[in-house]
Amino acid sequence: HARGATDELIPEVATRVALLHGAATPQELSDGVVLWCFLDRMLEHIASAPEALPDGVSLAQLQGEAARMREAFEALQLPVVNGHGDLKPSNVMSGEAIHLIDFELAGAHFRGYDLFKLFRTSQAAPSASNREAFLRSYARATPAELRGGPASIELLQAETAVFEPLSWLEAAVFFFFAIREFPEEAPRWEELAAHRGGK
Repeated sequence: HARGATDELIPEVATRVALLHGAATPQELSDGVVLWCFLDRMLEHIASAPEALPDGVSLAQLQGEAARMREAFEALQLPVVNGHGDLKPSNVMSGEAIHLIDFELAGAHFRGYDLFKLFRTSQAAPSASNREAFLRSYARATPAELRGGPASIELLQAETAVFEPLSWLEAAVFFFFAIREFPEEAPRWEELAAHRGGK
């Protein structure tokens, strides 16, 4: 998000992400989009103690929204790649070379979800110029056979932007899960869950 990041950092990160997305998904990780499994498991854990949810939030609401999102995104039939699953700036290490870390959620992911999450920010609007520079570098670094045809940068931007609500839902469910898992820190998680849910 920083000014000047377009000069060196953004093209390097974009190339690294394009290489990841171009790699074959290991067979044991190709049983569908990992995000749906992750959401289902978190919701199952929340369901084991729904009384832990804060007032005004119900398990049925969370399950219903997750089901609605899944139906909508599966109907769009957007590209699925070998994705990171938690591609955010803190999982990009830069030094002599760019390294992606924290592959706990890696596997089959919507390409746009991975790309949007890198630019999602809870503090302010993400830099539109940096995101465009990233997507242009990403498109150049993606092998032609994986581009899904001659998609314009505008289509790639649209594909990425459409994942904003799903990325916030995943974050909200994660913090509601944290309330169930770590009740001693519930006030902190409630604040974060409410913020993400409000997005």
